[in-house]
Amino acid sequence: MHTAEPTLSREPGSAPAARRCRVLLVEDSARLAASIRDYLERHSFEVFIEGDGLAVAERFERLKPDLVILDLMLPGKDGLTLCRELRRFDRVPILILTAKGENIDQVLGLEMGADDYVVKPVEPRVLLARVEALLRRVRAVPAEAREAKLTAGRLAIDCARRSATIDSQPVELTTGDFDILCCSPRAREAWSRAMRSCAWCAASTTTASTARSTRASAACAASSRMRAEPNP
Repeated sequence: MHTAEPTLSREPGSAPAARRCRVLLVEDSARLAASIRDYLERHSFEVFIEGDGLAVAERFERLKPDLVILDLMLPGKDGLTLCRELRRFDRVPILILTAKGENIDQVLGLEMGADDYVVKPVEPRVLLARVEALLRRVRAVPAEAREAKLTAGRLAIDCARRSATIDSQPVELTTGDFDILCCSPRAREAWSRAMRSCAWCAASTTTASTARSTRASAACAASSRMRAEPNP
C-alpha cells in the first residue's frame, strides 16, 4: 500500500528531516511509472503518480512536491508546456524524461526551465543519482539568497519568486542558473556581460515572438558562458 496524499503544505526543496522527500511523477505509462515509484520508494522517497497532463497543476498545488519528474509525451497537455507553466510560479526542481536520440526535446526542456533530463529507457540508478544531485543543489542555496532581489546591468532577479527580467522583459532560466546567479555576484556579472554581447540587445525593432525566442537563445548562451567562468 502506497502513502496516502498529504494535506499539509511546505516549501519545495526544503523538506523537513522527519519525513521523506516528496516526488510528483508525471508519466502516463502505468508500467514505467510503477517501476520508477517502486525503485524510488525503496530509497526513502514518497512518490505520487499523475498520468494526465491536464491534472498536473491541481495535483502539484495539493502535494507541494520537493521535485517533479516529468515525461514530455502526455495526454491532455504536453510536458514542455507543463514545464514552462510550473516554472512561472515555482522553483521546484524539474527532471524531464526524454526519448533516446531526441536531442531537440532535451534542449527545449532545458530552455523551458527543466533542470536536468534522463533518457528513456530509464536506468533506475541513473535516475536516482540525478534526483539526489538536484535536491542537494537546491538545499545548498543559503536561505538569505533564496529571498534576495538582485540586479546586474540590465538583468534583474527576484530569487524568492524565481523570476528574471532583462530590460523589464521576462526571460526563463533553469533552477540551476537561479541558484548560481542568486549566490554569486561574479556569476551575475558574467551573465550580464554575455547578454550585452548578444545580437538581440542591439535590435531596435522585432516582433514579440521573435524577441522572446532571441531572449531565450541569448539566455542559454549566457548561462553556458557564466558556468564556464570560475566562481568565487
